[in-house]
Amino acid sequence: LYNSTSTAGINATSDLDYNLAARSIVCYYGLKAQELNGYGFGKAEQEHHKYGILKINKSIQSSAMLTAAITHVRSGLQLNSGNLYLNDNLLFIESRDPNSISSIGGNILTFRSSWINNSGVKWKVRSPEKYLIPFSNSVGQKTPIVINTLQGTGHIRLLSYSSPNRDNTPYPNEGPNGAVSHIDKGNGQDFSIDAAVDRWYQIEASGIKADVELTFLPDEESTTVGQSNSTLKISAWKNNHWSAPFGRFIDQDSQIGKVKAQNVTEFGTWLIIRTPRSNIPNISLNATIVGSTVELSWTTKDPKDYNTYTVQRSKNGTQYENIGISTQVERGDQTSTFSYTDEDPIEGTSFYSVTRMDANGQSLSSSTEKVDFIAKRIKINNVYPNPFRNSFTLEFNAFNAEEMTITIYNMSGQIVDSEYFSAQLGTNKYSFNGGSELEPGHYLVSIKTENGEFSKRVLKAF
Repeated sequence: LYNSTSTAGINATSDLDYNLAARSIVCYYGLKAQELNGYGFGKAEQEHHKYGILKINKSIQSSAMLTAAITHVRSGLQLNSGNLYLNDNLLFIESRDPNSISSIGGNILTFRSSWINNSGVKWKVRSPEKYLIPFSNSVGQKTPIVINTLQGTGHIRLLSYSSPNRDNTPYPNEGPNGAVSHIDKGNGQDFSIDAAVDRWYQIEASGIKADVELTFLPDEESTTVGQSNSTLKISAWKNNHWSAPFGRFIDQDSQIGKVKAQNVTEFGTWLIIRTPRSNIPNISLNATIVGSTVELSWTTKDPKDYNTYTVQRSKNGTQYENIGISTQVERGDQTSTFSYTDEDPIEGTSFYSVTRMDANGQSLSSSTEKVDFIAKRIKINNVYPNPFRNSFTLEFNAFNAEEMTITIYNMSGQIVDSEYFSAQLGTNKYSFNGGSELEPGHYLVSIKTENGEFSKRVLKAF
């Protein structure tokens, strides 16, 4: 079907008519930019004029562009390669199947900065399901939105745009309140505009309860508020002001950052902003370097007896990653003590914190502990067999080729065996064969180098 230009499309002008089955496939292919029109043009006003399956199979740098105000897709959108550019229009996916949009190597482009209140991706949904919209910018950096529907049926409309400037004012002047201003910290006070990530979102989901995961690009996170005791959350435009922050920061790496809100029933215009971390009351966190590890311990005086804490670590004191869960607890009459060992610390400066959820699903954090870790150049991987009878093997990694002393102590601190060992760079194995002369019980195997001493406990079988 041809629209009288070099950018082939469907255009039912004059007397042209056509019939597309619900599972028919229309594929846009090639190097040139192409236009998608079809339904709503000329005679194309019936159900059989809507796309069945729309396939985008363009070259990596080329796009197919929406030209109709609404483009209907009945069965599926297949983004195999290249881009589908919304062009400030609406793409309506009419199938409730969460696999209706599939992305192998293609994306949905949203890189305009103007305020378009009715554009985006509209999708009929059901519950419970997971719906992912593969948004991207013009150079292929992915910023998907994930909706996990929990209750309700209906439709969602999603939009994710990035500001062209990295100035923490993601909304254009014609937005709901012009440039970002009067962000509420939760106590009615204004929050500086440098708290906003340079991306904005529109989400409609009437009658739906859902978990929502927003994403942003690292260079869009140019905020300066907070430092080590701050975190990223979501704020919504409601009743002519930005709401108190909600949701929680999940993770950020070199590719993408993620913020998630759970059990959401009210949607609209959203920002990601940096806010002070909500502190866990009555908690004391300590971080100590022990050999090649960092040992964390914390004590709480919370009468609610929370049993599970998430341990977080940061390279810069701002962006935290989850590294483990602690349920190790020693309960006293008035306090509870937890611990966690980071077996693979970051070399150099890092920051640690622990978090837990309160009864309302709000993430609360401890204070942060700064650690300056210098790798000790030895990492003990394993001792086997353990327990042993006559012999065991000590396996460890050396980060330098160096001379060292390997010593075995009994639990009274007496040396029962000691010898020099020349370690090579990488994995090393030391074998001890004098176990027949030892009494049953616990022993300590120690590797001593110029950079420190590293130990592992072993058991001589009874």
